[in-house]
Amino acid sequence: MGRPSDPKDGSSRVRGTLQIPQMIEQYQFQGTFGINNVGNAFTPQGNCDPLRLASMCVGVYQAGTKGDAELLFQCISTSAKAAIGCGNLKAPKLEEGDEADFVIFNIDASNGRRPKGSLAELIYDPPGERTTLYTGHVVQLGMV
Repeated sequence: MGRPSDPKDGSSRVRGTLQIPQMIEQYQFQGTFGINNVGNAFTPQGNCDPLRLASMCVGVYQAGTKGDAELLFQCISTSAKAAIGCGNLKAPKLEEGDEADFVIFNIDASNGRRPKGSLAELIYDPPGERTTLYTGHVVQLGMV
């Protein structure tokens, strides 16, 4: 688990993370990001917001371009859904009458936050106020 054999030797251990964006781009690897066991005794920090995870990954992977943001969003959305058997890797086409799954973001800049005009800006500074629809029904409204 990355822990040194000698407790006094903590500074010499090698720690890291898989370079998921690079593996996707170079090798067409199918990758996703997820959050596990937030708030338990071993991982008491964080929350379960996938957008905040993608935002953190901008720093972890030094992935700050518009294309990087699109890839990170794919990793927390369509790829993640496909990985658990609930969809495919292509973005769905919505037709009138479809029972859609999507999120509406409150991008109003009057609350003092940076305005959001692109997917990249949503990743860089995720808004907390959202409306989530699942199979065409509102399942979450308000702050995340």
